[in-house]
Amino acid sequence: VVFKEWEHKNNIKRYLTNSIQLYFCLLMPIILVFCFYAKDIVSIFLPEEYAFSAILMPYFAFKLFLHELLKLITIKYHLHQTTYVETAVSFVIVCMSVLFFLQLFNNPSLIYAVLIVLITEIVLLAANICINVKETKFLAYSRIFKTIALVLLINFMAYFGIELIFNNYQFMGIFKILVFVILNYAMSWRFRKQILN
Repeated sequence: VVFKEWEHKNNIKRYLTNSIQLYFCLLMPIILVFCFYAKDIVSIFLPEEYAFSAILMPYFAFKLFLHELLKLITIKYHLHQTTYVETAVSFVIVCMSVLFFLQLFNNPSLIYAVLIVLITEIVLLAANICINVKETKFLAYSRIFKTIALVLLINFMAYFGIELIFNNYQFMGIFKILVFVILNYAMSWRFRKQILN
């Protein structure tokens, strides 16, 4: 849709902004499930000896989330046929991360390695957001930040509400996860106009 609108010389700012708003609205609850209920997920699907992997799950979830978000942000390079800018930025950030990884030879740490990957993705995303191709602004940032704030508010309200209500019950983790996801999407649908406006 974005490329078609661009070819017809239409303003694509609304399409890209709406895409990112929907991205946050639809995927943030799933990502937060891996943050809030990492131990429950690991205990359900993995043997007890892999319990330590619950620590890493939130990092990998946000890594995937940021990676896919980056694809929406960098679409501006493809529209202006300036993908060399994206390549240059990525090359500089990757070189920076390699220097950090070299430090692991002296002090090996799995958590440190995961943090490097996550920080690299955040820096890469921030750098691409700050770069404007041919002074063209493709995103309405005020609307996006408003959506992020409302989505996070709904998610945290759902989480703390579930913990408060089910605190004295021995529910299996899977039920809390299902209630969390259903409640989030129900609340998001209820306030969809405020979230996507």
